[in-house]
Amino acid sequence: MSGSFAIENGQMVVRKDDRVVLSTSGTLVNFLPQKTTINQQIIFPNFDLDFLYHWEFQSDYRQIPDRVYGWAVFAQAAATAVPQEYTVEVPIIAVPSGADIFWGSVVLTRTQAPATTWLGVSIAPLVPMGVSIPLTGTMLVEAAFGMARALSFFIQGGFLIARIEQSVSVAPGGYGTYGTGVKSNEDSDGGWNWSSTYQPNFPGTGTTNPARNGLPVYNPATAPYVVAGSGTIAANAAGQPTPSAAVFTYSYGQPNGAAIPNANYQSVYSVNITGRFGRRS
Repeated sequence: MSGSFAIENGQMVVRKDDRVVLSTSGTLVNFLPQKTTINQQIIFPNFDLDFLYHWEFQSDYRQIPDRVYGWAVFAQAAATAVPQEYTVEVPIIAVPSGADIFWGSVVLTRTQAPATTWLGVSIAPLVPMGVSIPLTGTMLVEAAFGMARALSFFIQGGFLIARIEQSVSVAPGGYGTYGTGVKSNEDSDGGWNWSSTYQPNFPGTGTTNPARNGLPVYNPATAPYVVAGSGTIAANAAGQPTPSAAVFTYSYGQPNGAAIPNANYQSVYSVNITGRFGRRS
C-alpha cells in the first residue's frame, strides 16, 4: 500500500494505491471565513376558502291524523379549501459579490399555529422546532390530507431567496339534490327553491357549493353551524300539504339557516439561518 502526489495535466492529484483521494480537476469551493446570521419571518397565508351547505328535509303524514303532515329539517355548513398552487419568493439578504453557494443550517420556530383544525386534526410542523437543520434545498414544513407547505432556500439574482409554497388538492364534486318535492336548481344567491306543493312521505337532501368546489375541511358539529327544526303542515282542500313558511327559513342565507364557519390556517415561523457564502470554481 502506498500513496502518491502528482501534477497531471496541470491538476494536483493525490492517490492512495489505485484510489484518487483528491483532485483539483473537479469543482472547487471557496467559502468566506466569516459566518452570516440571518433572522427572517416566514408566513404561510390562509388558504383560499369557500363553503359547502348541506340540508335534509323529511315530510310524513302517516303518524299524524286529520290530514296534517309532519316535517323536519336539518342543515349544516362547512368551510372548504379551494384547490390552490401558491408560490412567493422573498429576498432575504444580498449575497457578497461573486458568491453562488451558501453552506449553513436553519432553525425554525413556529410563532403562530393555524387557528382551525383540518379535517378534525391540528396541523403540526413536520420538522423539529428549535433544532439546527442543515440547509439542503427544500423542506416539507407542514402536510395533511389534501394540503402541503414547503420552504426552499437558494441564491438567485444576487440575493439569498426564501421560496414559500403551499398546495391544496383537487376538490370533490357531484353535489346535488335527491328526493321529490324540492326543485333541483339553486337560487342566484346559492339558496334552494322549494316547490309550491308537497307530496306525502317524501325525503329531500342536497349539498351545494354556491360559489366554488372545495375540499370540506372544517365542519363544527354544534350550533350555529348545525341547525334542525320540525313542525306540521296542514293539508289543503285537495288533501295536499301546503308549504310551511318555517321550511324556507332553514335554507342557505335565511334566518334559521346554518351559519358559515370561519377558518384560519395561517402559519408563521421565525427562521434563524447561520452559514457561509462561497464561490465555486
